[in-house]
Amino acid sequence: MSRNGIKIKNAIILAAGLGTRLRPLTFRTPKPLLPVGAMPLIDHALYLLKKAGIKNVVINLHHLGGQIKSYVGSGRRYGLKVRYTFEKKILGTGGGIKNAEKHLKGGPFLVINGDVLIDIDLKRVSSAYLKKRPSALMVVRRLKKGEAYAKLDVSKGILKGFGAGKFMFTGVQIFDPIIFKFLKRPSCLIGSGYKKLLEKRLNVATIEHKGRWNDIGTIERYVQEILR
Repeated sequence: MSRNGIKIKNAIILAAGLGTRLRPLTFRTPKPLLPVGAMPLIDHALYLLKKAGIKNVVINLHHLGGQIKSYVGSGRRYGLKVRYTFEKKILGTGGGIKNAEKHLKGGPFLVINGDVLIDIDLKRVSSAYLKKRPSALMVVRRLKKGEAYAKLDVSKGILKGFGAGKFMFTGVQIFDPIIFKFLKRPSCLIGSGYKKLLEKRLNVATIEHKGRWNDIGTIERYVQEILR
C-alpha cells in the first residue's frame, strides 16, 4: 500500500444514485442497501476497502441517503472512519467526487461505485498505481460477447480513448489529486475527468481484472446475483 512513503488511505464510495432501473425494489430501499448474500451491497465495498488498508471512507448520498448513513454509521464496526456528503440534487459521478474534495486530501485516493460486486485485490491495484504514479489508474475488464457496456480503447496498459476497444470500466479506480482541477459540480466523471486528462496528455493507466464482477444496476443482474 505504500511506496516511497506514499500511502493510499482515503476512498470514496459513490452511492447517490436513484436506482431507477431497479425499481420497484428501490422505491423504499436505496440500492446500496439491497441484500446480496448475507449482507447489503455496500458492505461488500466497505470490507474490500478495509482489507486493502484504507482508513478513511467518504460515502456520497442522495436518494434515501439517511438510511445508508443510519446503517453504516461511523464505520467503526468495519474498522473504518466513514464520513458523508449529501447532494440535494444529483451531482453526477464527477460532481460527487468534487463535492467530497475536502475529505479526500492528502494524496491519491480510491473510488469505487456503490453498485459493483467485484472480488478484486485492491492492494494489488494500489501497488500498481504507486509503482508508476499516473494521473489515474482505471481497473478494466475485457468485454464478453454480447455485452453492451461502453467500450474503452486500451493499449499496453494505457487508456487511449473511449467508444471503441475490447475493454470496459469496472467502476474501480485510483486518482491523483490533480483530478480535482478538472471536475465540476455537476459533472460526469468520464467527460469532465478522464477525457480532460487525456486532452492534457496526462497518463491514465489501466489494470485488467479477470475475476468476478457484476454491476447490480438492473433487476435482471440483481436476480442473477442473488440466485448464484
